[in-house]
Amino acid sequence: MKITFLLYNAYGIGGTIRSTVNLSRALSARHEVEIVSVHRTQDEPRLSFGPDVRLTSLLDWRPDSAGYDGATPAASEPSAIFHDPGVANGPLAPSRLTDERIAAHLQASDADVIIATRPALVGYLARHGSDRQLRIGQEHVLLQMHSEQLGTDQNAALDGLDAFVTVSAADADDLPRRATGHAHAHHQHPELHPRPRGDAVHRRLAQPSSLRAGSSPSNATTGFSTPSPRSPPAGPTGPCACTGAAARRPHCASRSRDSA
Repeated sequence: MKITFLLYNAYGIGGTIRSTVNLSRALSARHEVEIVSVHRTQDEPRLSFGPDVRLTSLLDWRPDSAGYDGATPAASEPSAIFHDPGVANGPLAPSRLTDERIAAHLQASDADVIIATRPALVGYLARHGSDRQLRIGQEHVLLQMHSEQLGTDQNAALDGLDAFVTVSAADADDLPRRATGHAHAHHQHPELHPRPRGDAVHRRLAQPSSLRAGSSPSNATTGFSTPSPRSPPAGPTGPCACTGAAARRPHCASRSRDSA
């Protein structure tokens, strides 16, 4: 299977790029994986995608390069994609040239799966992706961090996808039903990362305090202690600090009752 990740700038550094590095390297053990960076801003990426992951770009944004695209007339003309402040307000703002290059790539792509990693790219994938491919939108921040307009625009694009992955179950539950009529919302961990080196410490800190004495049997697969069903550990008490959509989750409701 061929899997393509769309990144806006794979040559920078940040949580989205790092989590894509980790996921693409893991998938490359069993699949053909390609990273398509809309922009190429330097000769080599700052994070290594590994020898088995192919990295290509659609726009050469290196001023000293013979293939520099920044002087192309279409690069100074407005984009038709919806406004995504995270990129539209920076030096790599989408343009008509961006629209043309991404559309041409998506229409010619032979990938089996294409994953768009930010709202503007979700918009492009929904508009220009093919039914030949599994089209997945991938969110890397909580939805409440988007402006109301960006949230509305991205939600409207979801009908053109096959799946949309949020960073939390609460966000998946909060997506408007109309936005998931075709796309199926799932959830993932906030960021994809390798297992921490300090496994034993992390496992111990993750256990409820009532289990740290080691009296409960350990799960051989996860390494986490499993509480006895007859003596469940006491959960946190007092008013829950969660707000907004998160405050509707079961643990918040039970804590509210306990503290009433």
